[in-house]
Amino acid sequence: MSICLSHTTAQSYWLHAAMLEPEADPRAFALCAGDVRACHDELERAIPSSILAADDPLHVLVPRTNTRTSTSAVVFHVHTPPLAPNALKRLGPNVFIVSPELSLAQMALSRSVARTAQYGSFLCSSYRLPFDPDSTELPARNPLVHRSELAAFLSGNQAQHGCKIAQRALPWIVEGAASPPEVQLALRLCLPFRYGGYNMPLPQMNAVIDLTADEQGVVGKEFLKGDAVWPDAQLVVEYDGFYHASKTQMQADAVRRATLRHAGWTVIEVTNRQITSIDAFEQVAQLVAKQLGRRLRRCYLGATPARLKLIDELFFL
Repeated sequence: MSICLSHTTAQSYWLHAAMLEPEADPRAFALCAGDVRACHDELERAIPSSILAADDPLHVLVPRTNTRTSTSAVVFHVHTPPLAPNALKRLGPNVFIVSPELSLAQMALSRSVARTAQYGSFLCSSYRLPFDPDSTELPARNPLVHRSELAAFLSGNQAQHGCKIAQRALPWIVEGAASPPEVQLALRLCLPFRYGGYNMPLPQMNAVIDLTADEQGVVGKEFLKGDAVWPDAQLVVEYDGFYHASKTQMQADAVRRATLRHAGWTVIEVTNRQITSIDAFEQVAQLVAKQLGRRLRRCYLGATPARLKLIDELFFL
């Protein structure tokens, strides 16, 4: 008896996962059933307790309607086999989960372009969420998937539910972010005006900035990294907030930014208050636009309905 986790359960798992799980033969899905009780012990070993204990029910993918069992703790989703290649990962002998690529397609069915891009960016990030919501430390991990791999999966599996919809978010999925606010910062700046953004080109997240020998002597490093970097404009936008709150980190950030400015880079700092504000963040957007040689048309500024919706989606939903 095997089971396949999907939808919001898979999303929660991938946001907290330390590494990518081994790929499973998608043909194994045909034998998956919806009997959670039969797999309970194995689920407890494979899934973090915080996910199992969450208020949301488990979401399970089954190959046939008649494989579902009746329980209020489980939401069933029927998908007629076969699954696409690279659509299934193995958590245990009898526990499977949809891959990050298929998970993105599933979530796109009920999410906006902005929230789909946000989730896709998390999958392509260099961190995972801590299980303690009050933690100021974000454990590092390798990206679960790259944007090119997401693009290949979505374009190659158009018959899979959600793939066509998820493709709309691909242009604004950022890679290499090291914290949730970095993703929110990039999306607020770069999403099109119609989605509440400022239509800036995507930055390189945590990009390497090489230093001269003199600059290396100041910081003791051959290079530095910036949160959001536009190399051609020598522009760095830095997030300064919750995940940079320790005294040691703040001191290191101050030295790093001073060194970048000495090297001729423009450094714009964004606080947590600014990133969630209409007026304060618009000042940041104006500075970024000026450095990138772009013009923000007046009709797209201010508290537009799309911008208010975007802030709700990125910070409060």
